[in-house]
Amino acid sequence: RKSVDSTALCLLHSAEFWFEEGLHNFEQYHDVCNVALLRCNLCQCCKVKANANLNHATLSAEQFLQKAIEHLKFAHTALGEREKDPKTWDVISDQLAAAFLVL
Repeated sequence: RKSVDSTALCLLHSAEFWFEEGLHNFEQYHDVCNVALLRCNLCQCCKVKANANLNHATLSAEQFLQKAIEHLKFAHTALGEREKDPKTWDVISDQLAAAFLVL
């Protein structure tokens, strides 16, 4: 069980790293739709960490959820307005509402 947990955590950290790398590249080229989508992915990483029992985590579950909410707020900010990409905007809004309900 412990090796599965450490493997999953390693994969989560790897995913987070590549999402951050992609985020920086898409921000550089002002690709707001992909910035918003990567923020959603980073939000999911934070939610997974919030729900995982990480005894050695530097943040509490509530703090991970706060980071998830920040990513979603930044995703909305990146899009600027719903009309730019209504489907993505709605996904972000739904995830944001769900995160606030849990918090």
